[in-house]
Amino acid sequence: MVADSSKSSRLNVMQQKNPESGIGWQIDDLLLEPDIRQLSRNGQLIRLPALSFEVLRVLATSAPEPVSVQALIDAAWQGAVVSDETVTQRIKLLRQALGDDGRNPQYIEAVRGRGYRLLSVPVKHAGNRHSNHFKAGLVTVILLALVIGVFSARYFSSQPPSELANSVAGSATAQDYIQQANEYLSRHQQLDNGLAINLFRQAIDLQPDNPRAVTGLSQALTQSVTKFNADQQRLYEAQALAEQIIANHPQLYNGWLALAASLDGQGAVVPAIEAYQQALSISPQHIGAKASLGYLYQVHGELVKALRLNLEVFGSADQLHYWYLQVAQILYLLGFDPAAEPLLERTDELQPDNVFAAENRARFLLVNRRFEEAEQVLNNAVQRGVMRSELWLELGLLDLLRDDLPAAELRFDQALQVEPENGQAQAWPLIIKAMRGQLDESQYQHKINVMQMDIQAGDSWPSSYLQVASLQAAYGDHSAALDTIEQLYPAGFRDHRMLMLWPTFAALLSDERFQSEIARMQQDIAQQRDAVLRADWVPRELLFAQPVPPATHNQ
Repeated sequence: MVADSSKSSRLNVMQQKNPESGIGWQIDDLLLEPDIRQLSRNGQLIRLPALSFEVLRVLATSAPEPVSVQALIDAAWQGAVVSDETVTQRIKLLRQALGDDGRNPQYIEAVRGRGYRLLSVPVKHAGNRHSNHFKAGLVTVILLALVIGVFSARYFSSQPPSELANSVAGSATAQDYIQQANEYLSRHQQLDNGLAINLFRQAIDLQPDNPRAVTGLSQALTQSVTKFNADQQRLYEAQALAEQIIANHPQLYNGWLALAASLDGQGAVVPAIEAYQQALSISPQHIGAKASLGYLYQVHGELVKALRLNLEVFGSADQLHYWYLQVAQILYLLGFDPAAEPLLERTDELQPDNVFAAENRARFLLVNRRFEEAEQVLNNAVQRGVMRSELWLELGLLDLLRDDLPAAELRFDQALQVEPENGQAQAWPLIIKAMRGQLDESQYQHKINVMQMDIQAGDSWPSSYLQVASLQAAYGDHSAALDTIEQLYPAGFRDHRMLMLWPTFAALLSDERFQSEIARMQQDIAQQRDAVLRADWVPRELLFAQPVPPATHNQ
């Protein structure tokens, strides 16, 4: 897959290294590493929400000078409308995380009338690289565990005798770095991802064209964004690295897998599908590629293809963390609710740290108007320490369905605090303002333009169109909202039940154009459901909670 010109221009920018790459700041006994967004004390990671980390980074950048409250809002909240009290509470949370006392501060001091400052001047320090961010990347998680295993298993058999001798003698080789990097990457932990990135870069320093080092770095960078909430720009570097390998080794399936994962992270669904298809044309039985492609088929509305690929990898379900969840989502979209619900419950109960499990189980309950159960699922996940914006966004949606606008506003604000760079978390506060009639035209047009530019740049995820239509409908621009809703079906959106329940579309329900889109989705679902019922490769017990008479099989 060749990137278009707009992506290529962004890649050229990304290939210039971050001037702070690999550099940390020593602040008293703290080590702050901005490029990988990590904070530690004496080697022990201090876990900070993304917004708290950004506040600390801003203070460190300006130290020893104080930073005003407004300057903190501009830099850390990126222009979002927040009160001074919000900043005060964020400083309080940051102090708590650091073990600091506002009355006798060690790290952060309040300067009356001027804001806040660090008491210690940061000193540049070349620290270890780790990662401490959460951002879901379902396809990437599915894929990496299987790809990394292949790399590690082949290490000793592929290492040349000269490199093996050097390794025994004590000098680290590129293969040494690659093996250890793959070991760290396979753990799917924040700290280990940063270590893997460092080791892959060291391997590339020794062997710039080593395919395993380059594809490994691409996959690690993608993981750092999609799973650990690192800077989105890393996805463009990951894409560039994958394309570099494909240009030199077009028959190396790992290059195509790395490209597909980076594209998926950017929301480029169709190009990612094409990259996975190319990988499977080279390695037809690759389990990770099949599972990842199956998920993207589901996102794109190709549910029969999605189900078939997932069933083909069922024998490896113990290796595929999200198999039950993926199949449950497909069954739900096809209308097999009694079969989908137990799978959703199973995933949520067995994987209590899995934000996707809680989010999708709650969404299923919402659609079936079981609001109290949905709220309990989400609250349980929050209480377990799953700090992800998706949970708060879903709780906010639940409040809107209950017509509780003030409660929804608080939930969406919490989502923004957890992940200030999340596009949906940024959009919902504006949607709330529009619903209240408080959003002026310039704010509305600016946000719409930004979201539409993201789509034009390649973010073809169906939820991106849904977010645009939500803001348009809330603002009262019904014609524009209907135009956008008509783009949902081509993008792959098939959840017609959720669309009819969506709170900002209440005024559109009786509109002929809206009803036409609902009917189009329902017709497609009916056809795909019929194809699944007729398929001889689908186990009947998968589709029905109770045994069905034999005659039903061929309906």
